[in-house]
Amino acid sequence: MTAVESRTSNDDDPDSRAQRHLFELAPTPMLLVDAKTHRVMDVNSAANVQYGYTRDEFLARRSDDILATHGSSTLKAGGLLEVTRHRRKDGSLIDVDVTATSIVVEGRERCLVVANDVTVQRRMETALRASEASFRQLFEDAADAIITADVDGKVLGANGMACRLTGYTVPELQALSLHDLYLESQQELAAEHLVLLQNGGPLLVERPLRRKDGTATLVEVSATRLPDGRLHGIVRGAGIRSEREPRTHQSLQLESLGQFTGGIAHDFNNLLTVILANAHVLAGSYTLQSTVPEELHDVIEAAQRGSEMVRRLLRFARQQPVELAPVALGALAKDLSRTLRRLLPEPIDVAVDCADAQLAVMADAGAIEQIVMNLATNARDAMPNGGSVQVSVRRDWLHEGQGACGESIVPGEYVTLSVTDTGIGLDEVTRRRMFEPFFTTKSSGKGTGLGLAMTCRLVQQHRGVIQVSSKVGHGTTVRISLPAMHAP
Repeated sequence: MTAVESRTSNDDDPDSRAQRHLFELAPTPMLLVDAKTHRVMDVNSAANVQYGYTRDEFLARRSDDILATHGSSTLKAGGLLEVTRHRRKDGSLIDVDVTATSIVVEGRERCLVVANDVTVQRRMETALRASEASFRQLFEDAADAIITADVDGKVLGANGMACRLTGYTVPELQALSLHDLYLESQQELAAEHLVLLQNGGPLLVERPLRRKDGTATLVEVSATRLPDGRLHGIVRGAGIRSEREPRTHQSLQLESLGQFTGGIAHDFNNLLTVILANAHVLAGSYTLQSTVPEELHDVIEAAQRGSEMVRRLLRFARQQPVELAPVALGALAKDLSRTLRRLLPEPIDVAVDCADAQLAVMADAGAIEQIVMNLATNARDAMPNGGSVQVSVRRDWLHEGQGACGESIVPGEYVTLSVTDTGIGLDEVTRRRMFEPFFTTKSSGKGTGLGLAMTCRLVQQHRGVIQVSSKVGHGTTVRISLPAMHAP
């Protein structure tokens, strides 16, 4: 006899009471059903909540009554049924994963039915499949060749452009290693490049690529190691680049990488949604919040931090457009002074200088804040022993020329936000490459190389200009100039 039946003469038995207590308080919906008549004999509180029926209303029903379509499923004990659709008391439909176990109660065969609501999970799975299909299409349609490999350099995947550039089919590429795409005379260079990527360093080189027919073509490769250990590279024929104006090269690189990053971010966002939803469900199953394991809190916090990273990646990929509105740039800079003082450690002095707090531009205030935070973070890292950071806002007039990200300067009146530090300064090579995606001078694990690339992208979306002046040992000044608004 079991204690999950309705009240019986054995209710005074301690074991029966304990089993009844466990059945009633189980967080998973459970029903006790007669195996022959399918009449509901007992339910726990979780089932009442999930379906909206009271216990007495359940006992007046058969298990078939909660099926969305009568006869769409049969109750079979001893195994996991396919996910079936159930109807709640209010008429709404839910997807339920059902497990039925045969037990004997007072000599009669019963089925203990465990019914897990998997509606949200199925919707997430559907969304994830759609996202994967979208990413695959984006991957295949990319204008640049994209190749992924494992940490040892074995090719895992490639898009259509990679096949056209190398002359191989995807299965043929998957049978190769990255070394096979180097000339025989450059195998040592191939090994050096692989070690660099394995150690987390970005790779940006121009080199000959060996094609299937044995010929070589000059390509530009931008490669990095992903957090899961895979290597991914974007390959462009150098001939394509030479046909374009040199100042547009970085914009094209950002565009291609932005498309690829956007696909990864969408995919990663779906995975994080599933993790967060299930973690919150687990946390909610604890009666007292204080009993939730610390490890579960850590999972939720880590997933939330990952979601914030995804939002930044999506902005970088231009999947989240900036929303332009009139912004008093000087007032915004003053408002950020407290945040900057919290961001920068005590040995670093912070000063905000705005001659006119009402100097206005058309901008996305959130994007401007992100730009200032990115520049302040780089300034902090350039001053390990302390120093000073000055943020200033001034009206400015720019003449025709070219910005640090390759953008053409349209002559006219601008409002310029400058961030100046007294740090170690930049050499000429670093100054030229500082806005390249994944380029970083920080040690492995301390920088993604995306902060300044995001800054470059955001400024371009504002039709602005970036200018940099720096000297080794004498600090750095980064000037962000946005077209000035004129009073009507």
